[in-house]
Amino acid sequence: MAMTILQAALTFFAEKMRILLTILTTDITTYEGGVIWNAISNVYDAILAMGVTIAGVLIWFGLLSSTSRYAELKKASVWVQFLIEIVLTNAVLYYGKFLLLECIKIGQGMTEKLMNVTGMLTTNGNSIFSVTVPDNLKVAVDSMSLGEGILLFVVVLIGAIFIVVSTIGVLLTVYGRLFNLYLMIAISPLPISTAIGKPTRFVFYNFVKSFLSVVLEALIVVLVLYIFTKFVGTLSGLDSALDNYQDPNMYLLDRGIIPTNNMSMMLGSTILTPEEIEEYQRLVEIKDSLGGYVFSYVAEMAFLFMMLFGMLKGTEKLVHKIFGI
Repeated sequence: MAMTILQAALTFFAEKMRILLTILTTDITTYEGGVIWNAISNVYDAILAMGVTIAGVLIWFGLLSSTSRYAELKKASVWVQFLIEIVLTNAVLYYGKFLLLECIKIGQGMTEKLMNVTGMLTTNGNSIFSVTVPDNLKVAVDSMSLGEGILLFVVVLIGAIFIVVSTIGVLLTVYGRLFNLYLMIAISPLPISTAIGKPTRFVFYNFVKSFLSVVLEALIVVLVLYIFTKFVGTLSGLDSALDNYQDPNMYLLDRGIIPTNNMSMMLGSTILTPEEIEEYQRLVEIKDSLGGYVFSYVAEMAFLFMMLFGMLKGTEKLVHKIFGI
């Protein structure tokens, strides 16, 4: 029962990670049938008029601040520059959402390439996130006493809750990134309009850096997940002594000896060879430490999932440190 709960939690994680990979590479214009994108486009078009107005005001302020003398306004070069700025500003404003979409597509292309290199999805439809409880762990659980089994059930239940909660947290982080992309595109006319005025141009630069940071977060997410799977893979190698483990009592029964409470005296008077006695004592030592093996595995698994959630929550800061944006 305990291992069934743990395996169910790990299966839940693997299934949700397949959804996560789809979200990272999906076309945001067709996501959920394009309903969300249509709403975002309507908001963009509504804010566009405000952006054009702000840009026009900033152009005039920029023009006046750059001409210290009235005579300079008579120069043709000043007006040519003025017209070029108007054309460029309006072009970027009207086609800004399509430029931002191209940036997203470039980021998704890089993400898909990384996913192919790391083998995130296999040809048979499975994924590298599929985690199976080791067979030797199941053997260890079956050999535990009733008291240890009850304690194990509680520990596994807590560990499974950590896994499920961490998985949901990871999904929320990725969904939050998708939400940020929609939000930033929707309000983009306002920061884009500030690019025309030198005093306000820093707003435009900050917006571009923030947008690229969100786009590049997908790369960090994929890398974190890939490294996480390698950490989890190391947990599958429990103590090799459990691979050929057999209950000590069954070991004796196979040799025609009925276990008693005073096994030390019985072993001294049986026909067991010294090698068999040594093997029996080894099995007893393993049985005494089974709880430690199982509890250690569950605790390390829960810790890794909490670490995964913490790393993905910090992807924004990590992108800033790596790329400086």
